[in-house]
Amino acid sequence: MEEIRHPKNDLKNLYPGFDEKADGGRILGLIDIEHVLSRPETCAYLRTLFAWCMKVLQSYPYFDTLALQGKYHLHDGRLNEIIATQLSG
Repeated sequence: MEEIRHPKNDLKNLYPGFDEKADGGRILGLIDIEHVLSRPETCAYLRTLFAWCMKVLQSYPYFDTLALQGKYHLHDGRLNEIIATQLSG
């Protein structure tokens, strides 16, 4: 189990003005997502977020989701157990 229980709430507690949409996009622009998600045993929350995005993007036939699924270990990496159950529905 990861140490961070709810990363979004932790950020909101650390930075009261944190806006998950505006600030989240800026954060993603500053980090190397491929490197962060390269270890399948870590970052379950972030990987689950990417899995949600891939699920939506699969409905766009021109978007190559298979390459990204392998790169981010979406099929063999850790996901948040509670949220991941909603991905199959």
